[in-house]
Amino acid sequence: MSSVRKRGKKWSARWYRPDKTLAEKGGFPTRDAASQFAKRMEVDIHQRQYIDPITSNLTLIQYIDEIWKETLVIRDETRDGYAIKVNKYILPTLGHLPLNAIRTSDIKMWIAEISRENSKTLKSLSPKYIESIINLLGAILNSAVQDKFIRQSPMVSIKRSKATRLHDVVPLEYEQVEELAKLHSVRFRPIIWTGYFTGMRPSEILGLTIEQIDFEKKTIKIDRQLSRSPKKIIETRLKTKASYRTIGLSQELADILVEHIKIYGLGPHGLIFTDNKGREFRYKNASAMFRKYARRMGLPPRTNLHVLRHTCVSTLIREGCSPKQIQAFVGHNSISETMDTYGHLFEGDVSDLAERLDQSVRRKKVSKKLTLAI
Repeated sequence: MSSVRKRGKKWSARWYRPDKTLAEKGGFPTRDAASQFAKRMEVDIHQRQYIDPITSNLTLIQYIDEIWKETLVIRDETRDGYAIKVNKYILPTLGHLPLNAIRTSDIKMWIAEISRENSKTLKSLSPKYIESIINLLGAILNSAVQDKFIRQSPMVSIKRSKATRLHDVVPLEYEQVEELAKLHSVRFRPIIWTGYFTGMRPSEILGLTIEQIDFEKKTIKIDRQLSRSPKKIIETRLKTKASYRTIGLSQELADILVEHIKIYGLGPHGLIFTDNKGREFRYKNASAMFRKYARRMGLPPRTNLHVLRHTCVSTLIREGCSPKQIQAFVGHNSISETMDTYGHLFEGDVSDLAERLDQSVRRKKVSKKLTLAI
């Protein structure tokens, strides 16, 4: 039988655990709040869902540090990304709270906090990045539920809509790619053209090895990338299953790569692209070099190496490739990812599609007239 008692200005809830020992939890502002909590404990015991709030006072930071992070089987760069999100955005506000004390209102206030503009930098996080932080916390809390530290995630009743991009991707024109390539030294120009002709992710380009290229069959097998971790060079665990793919190698790019290899040779692990000392060319350095020349050309501040991937896709769209073909070529996990990223580039085809329908109807009418004439 549950009960309550007043201790100073606060109320305590009391109930009997499954082993018949008395449990008590204080700190409730009203008698009714304490009574409801005690009754909820009794219901949980009856439904065999009981988690003791007294003995399960593990905080969020303790759970992440001692249990959750040890269960992760992920790439080093993904782990590093998680660490930034956890340490910079989750723990400062929620880390000190016991898992069983985190309420839905705490989560809502936290989401509002990370969504606001930073008062010092006057910058705000992108909707996509905020979504990824929220999803990470959701995954951590769901793990705590599975581990029986909490009965239900406090995020379960929070409606989360898919984030939309603040800016549509803006591809370059061929002439701009050509100018960018010329600004780079001869050693690094092939990186630009590889991005343009293949649509590969920057880390896939920088991790491209001679073993992946079949010059006879004109194919590139994408099954690895340059690691973003300084501890190793090649990462064979890619972003998703769809990232593993084989794409065509254009003759233009094949000629560029053959000439490049003749001049500079291969780097460690058979890497095609290396720095000035013949070592692996790290993403951070390649990206900084690219941004320097992009700024010199007057391109938007957000322009980075990924723009070459976008430019490749926009060229394929202009050449009449379907979204499904593009999805497979760039290694997207779903057609929705392709359309979310590049859907706006198909908008110019609306009138063309309407014209195709008109042509279809005209052909039908002509066919019908011929049939009647016969």
